[in-house]
Amino acid sequence: MQSPLIGQVAFHDNSKARYFTVEQKQNDVVNRITKTKVKKETDIILQMEAKYNKEQQQAEKAVKQQQAEQLKQTIEEQKKKAEVQSYSSVMQEENMTSNSDLASTGKTLKQLEDDFM
Repeated sequence: MQSPLIGQVAFHDNSKARYFTVEQKQNDVVNRITKTKVKKETDIILQMEAKYNKEQQQAEKAVKQQQAEQLKQTIEEQKKKAEVQSYSSVMQEENMTSNSDLASTGKTLKQLEDDFM
């Protein structure tokens, strides 16, 4: 027994199959159907490869973006740590007083030391 061709209809019992003949073919209907027929040749392997490549590019882009964000955070943390260690916010002109400024207040050294504590 031969295996049926692709798309071929087969019956388990051929004696139950019904056959009939068409007396006259309706060409106008057949012609309208053939005009609207669209034949697309799709290569599924190429489509799958394109989809896979697109997903890989998106994944790589997401990883790069995440790495850039982590790098940015580490740089910010390093800047904050360096700023804390540098005492740059402490050594500002507005916060400093000179000895001449203290002398002009009219207080004695002992009074100034008591105010400091």
